[in-house]
Amino acid sequence: MLILFITMSLATVDWIMSREPHWYSTVEGFQVICGQGVTAVSFLILMLILLRERSPFRDYVRREHFNDLGNLLLTLVILWTYMTFVQLLICWMGNKQDEIPWYVQRLNNGWWGIGIILVLFSFSGPVFHVADPRRQAQCAADGLALLVIIVLCAFWIFFS
Repeated sequence: MLILFITMSLATVDWIMSREPHWYSTVEGFQVICGQGVTAVSFLILMLILLRERSPFRDYVRREHFNDLGNLLLTLVILWTYMTFVQLLICWMGNKQDEIPWYVQRLNNGWWGIGIILVLFSFSGPVFHVADPRRQAQCAADGLALLVIIVLCAFWIFFS
């Protein structure tokens, strides 16, 4: 796990941060790792939903598993959202000339719509679906499958 964190942090600098050479972030590596966690858990939920009626999964997969995986997905989504917001907040509060243009460019010129879509589908959707007080929304595999597909599409938009 330690090797994954180190390699992905370095790969984030090479793959993502090198596209904007004048912008840097110390949180970006951990943010990408959290995004990978959300994507991995989403893929796990989707595969488990697709394979739940087949042998040997039929004997072992219960409704509580979807509840637990929904809670894990919610935790990772909140962590990823927190890391993303903290990065914005630190750069915005620091008000340094070399950090602000990256956000100013992305908060203007039509990026607001994409930002709102990302907030609605990659954060608000999972929070309101999984944190449903009736607790039945997170146990319903079909609703969770739709949520996972929406989250994966939102993350594809974010990381594109």
